[in-house]
Amino acid sequence: MVVAVVGFALAALLFFAIDVVGHAAFDSGHAIGVWVVLAALATSAALGSAINFLNLSSLQQVLTQKLARTFLGASNDSRVHPVGLTPLFRSTWPAKTTI
Repeated sequence: MVVAVVGFALAALLFFAIDVVGHAAFDSGHAIGVWVVLAALATSAALGSAINFLNLSSLQQVLTQKLARTFLGASNDSRVHPVGLTPLFRSTWPAKTTI
């Protein structure tokens, strides 16, 4: 709940700042306001297409794969109870238990 309130407050602050900049640009002159709007649209279009690049360059996929391998390895019965151990090692290895 706290995160939602903080996120909403930050979004409201951002919208207010954009509104102030837009009004200041149009108060300076109509041509300046139009150029600011066009520059904002061009920036939005350029950064909007870069979102895919940001998603692909993040570490989220790498960390997801590591987490999946960790849980798959921990639940692998062949790793927990390996086959083909030497007799000396087999005597010290924990016995397979059934639940």
